[in-house]
Amino acid sequence: MGRVAKSRFIGFAALPCSVILGRSAAQRSVDPRTQPALSLLAVSRYDFIAVYILASGRNGTLYIGVTSELPVRIRQHKLEVIEGFTQRYGCKRLVWFERHASMAEAIRRERVLKHWLRKWKLALIEAENPEWRDLSDGWSVEHAM
Repeated sequence: MGRVAKSRFIGFAALPCSVILGRSAAQRSVDPRTQPALSLLAVSRYDFIAVYILASGRNGTLYIGVTSELPVRIRQHKLEVIEGFTQRYGCKRLVWFERHASMAEAIRRERVLKHWLRKWKLALIEAENPEWRDLSDGWSVEHAM
């Protein structure tokens, strides 16, 4: 059996997994600490693995992230459920995202984008979203949680 890597996200330890993953009440009854393989196996069941960029405004502060459930994660950012960079700098506008078939592939892409120059990131956003509109506008609450 392969090794399970620890989460690299700071601040998640203080939140119940149901908040992080947006799980149902029935799913919350399972203690994730007693299910060590769950974190890697569950990812394959999600249907919206993506790398995304949030912005505080046009040409504002940028945040690059990766998630296995984009609608849920964006809602968490907008509601400021998790303390950290996006809450501190007001990055709530989804300006770019890219879907991936696997979490490993998405994580690789996220790491590449995080090392890009700012002007390259801006060009990436401008190419697909020149108005910098929030791409999550219109996503229903049911879709996000």
